[in-house]
Amino acid sequence: MIRGGYLGLGGNGIVFEASASRRGRHEVYAVKLLFLDSNFMHDTYRNIMNALAVTRHMEMRICTLLRTSTAEELYLQDGFAVPLHCGRIRGLPDLFYVGSWGAACSFVVLYKKLYCSLADLMSACSYLSNPCRLLLSRQMIEVVYNLHAKGLVHRDLKDSNFLLDGQGNVYLGDFGLSVLNNSKEAIVYTPKLTDPADARTLLKAWDGRRPVFAQVKQEADLWALGMTLYKLWTGVYPFGLSSKHFSKSKDITNYIQQLSEDTSTSSFLRRGQDVWGRPILPEVQRIIQGLLRFDRRERLRLSDIINTSPLFA
Repeated sequence: MIRGGYLGLGGNGIVFEASASRRGRHEVYAVKLLFLDSNFMHDTYRNIMNALAVTRHMEMRICTLLRTSTAEELYLQDGFAVPLHCGRIRGLPDLFYVGSWGAACSFVVLYKKLYCSLADLMSACSYLSNPCRLLLSRQMIEVVYNLHAKGLVHRDLKDSNFLLDGQGNVYLGDFGLSVLNNSKEAIVYTPKLTDPADARTLLKAWDGRRPVFAQVKQEADLWALGMTLYKLWTGVYPFGLSSKHFSKSKDITNYIQQLSEDTSTSSFLRRGQDVWGRPILPEVQRIIQGLLRFDRRERLRLSDIINTSPLFA
């Protein structure tokens, strides 16, 4: 395998391009060099090994949860950007400094190389056409449905975790927080995409030090998907979340908890236009409004959207 250029930097690793010949074909991959907190550089060998094991487990979690399927099947059939392989680079120390990025470990994870994230696309091309937004929306709904059909909850749906290849096909990535539906886990969240039901639970038990545990429900993914679709179609998050300034993540959580059902659709959807004055299709409005119900029990089911919406006809 030949390493290529730098592709990007994330919260848990740095990614490079790599290429190799496989079955007579030239394949291009993304190789992620995993990070650890630089404080581990001064820790005991045992603690470093434990941290490496946790980091590797998080990166490979989806393959553990869906061990009956191959990575190729999950990628081609379900649209999941899953790791193909995890290994260690011989000759590298267990942990080493990588400049201002902190510390990296000798573990690398191999993925199929994709073109960009939805966040990258929206940043570079804010004025997406309606046919393009429809194509993306349908695929986003389908890949989340595929995950839910396997009994899992993603728990970190956002525009940066929907990935696109060069042909515009959408894949779902970053399954490090994914768990079985209805399992009891510590609440994890992206502040602006927090499900109001989780916001209430968080605020009741918040002390800033200990994790808050609750039953994980797929309905939380529906909320985050609705928020992401809203941003795709309007250019902003609903409820003024894109324009308000919050000094702490708890302030965002408190704001979301205080929202009433009357504000479940902002003026952009009420007047049926995005921030550029273009019309938002009535069926798209219906789906987004259905996903952004404050009562979890009232949120649209993805199976109902796929089976009954004219967008999927």
